[in-house]
Amino acid sequence: MRRTIIFASLFLIVGVVGNGCGTVFAYTMTSPNYRMQLDSTNIGGERASSNNYFQEGTVGETATGFATASSFRLYAGFQQAYASSSSACDNNGICAGLENSMNCTSDCGCNNNLTCESQRGEDVSNCSTDCRSGSTIFVPDTVPLKITNVEVKDINFDSALISWSTDEVGLCKFTWGTTTNYYGGAISEEMFLKQHETLLFNLYSGSLYYFKIICRDTNNNWAETSDFQFSTLSISNEETLSNIETFSYQAGERNINLTWGNPKQGDWEEIQIFKSEKFYPQNPNDGELVFKGKEVSFHDINIKEGVDYYYTAFTVDKNGNYSSGAILKARVKKPGEREGGIPPAEEPKGKAPESIERISWLDFEFWQDGKRIEMTSGRFSFEKGLPIKIAIPYKKFPEVLKTVMVSLEKGQDYFSFLLKINKDQTHYIATIAPPEEGVYPLNIYILDYKNQTMKKLESLLEVKTKKTITSLVNLGFLEMGFLKSCKGSPCFLLILTPLIFIIAVLMLVIFSARRKTKKSRINRGFPLNAEFAYKK
Repeated sequence: MRRTIIFASLFLIVGVVGNGCGTVFAYTMTSPNYRMQLDSTNIGGERASSNNYFQEGTVGETATGFATASSFRLYAGFQQAYASSSSACDNNGICAGLENSMNCTSDCGCNNNLTCESQRGEDVSNCSTDCRSGSTIFVPDTVPLKITNVEVKDINFDSALISWSTDEVGLCKFTWGTTTNYYGGAISEEMFLKQHETLLFNLYSGSLYYFKIICRDTNNNWAETSDFQFSTLSISNEETLSNIETFSYQAGERNINLTWGNPKQGDWEEIQIFKSEKFYPQNPNDGELVFKGKEVSFHDINIKEGVDYYYTAFTVDKNGNYSSGAILKARVKKPGEREGGIPPAEEPKGKAPESIERISWLDFEFWQDGKRIEMTSGRFSFEKGLPIKIAIPYKKFPEVLKTVMVSLEKGQDYFSFLLKINKDQTHYIATIAPPEEGVYPLNIYILDYKNQTMKKLESLLEVKTKKTITSLVNLGFLEMGFLKSCKGSPCFLLILTPLIFIIAVLMLVIFSARRKTKKSRINRGFPLNAEFAYKK
């Protein structure tokens, strides 16, 4: 009976003290069922419970860890009461009210960030790593860093280097694209820096790009720039001589008659034609020079029957600069051979190396009149009479590559030309004059150093006559006042609107005159159908 009273009394103390969360036990009490020491209770063999918890004894078990709840932390067989409110933590960075380092680590306790934060309750006694002797009291940093000295450097045909600075160490994200939607891509830094730099590559030449920079400091204060922009270099601005306009041949018994059309544009001096029995001469130092002048035909004699002859015609200026070269493969055919032109290269045999296999039309650039022409519905469309510039970045090809050639087909004939490496070794490039109006099969051949075709791309090239407002321009209407310098769609509307008004007035006058005539005839007593009335 005495033991029972003592146990009940002690258990009552446990219930009162244990539920008064945050109260510290100031003594140690024991019994065969539990041990109470400071702020912990060890239940041994019995089941204890209250409104906040129930707990089985752990006699004979091994302590393996701890569990937590809003009102207690349980270390194996030990229960520690420390808070009674599940909503005490408000995550505002200030340790106050019922918050403590146990139930609100975001606001309270030592966070080991090397800054002594008094509002978290940190001091030398409980957080020596942050609150060392002589350390200053933490004042929250709410001022965002500044992004300055944004600079675009080393702009190339397909790349650009962008650098910027921040007034304190920052972690930045760089986004770019051809519009301010920034779909081009994003680059995120991995280190906090004050001097920043990023290289953009695989860009389109002659294209406008936008970019924006967003940075944060170590205290998560964010800053971002306005929209910046830059344009890559345009291959369309590079001075290149245009190739001859056509290149064809007629074979005789032991001769080949070459004909072509001289370029209509560019400051060229003469046409030079080189010949080889091995492959197309790549430059004026390759092959045998067989023609030099401004004529538009050449008669090559001493030709062997059944032998392929490779001709390259270069346009040359007075400074020795030369075009990429128009090419022609000709032969005096043996009896029974197929008539018509000869393709400039053989069809690919086998699979190309991966670096060549992944090349597509998207890698090639087509330019006309300063504008880049994109493929639409499987074809490239150009205006008649304006030179076409074709290019592909030099680094797209491995060193084993020797030749890139472009060919247009018309019936059984071919008009083909080489792409040559420019002086800066940034592109393979060629300038040609478009053929007559029509649609032509367009092929690109990529050959290795053995002159074997590794890949062939196929598409269509369309040449159209430019649509213009001819009637009004020829009549001189655009010479009137402010219309003299007016161009484009707005001018078309300015011209069309008065014409519509004039036509409407004329129709109104005609309609009014007809009504007046009709009324006059009725007033004079004539029937509407006088001829019918007379006959009747």
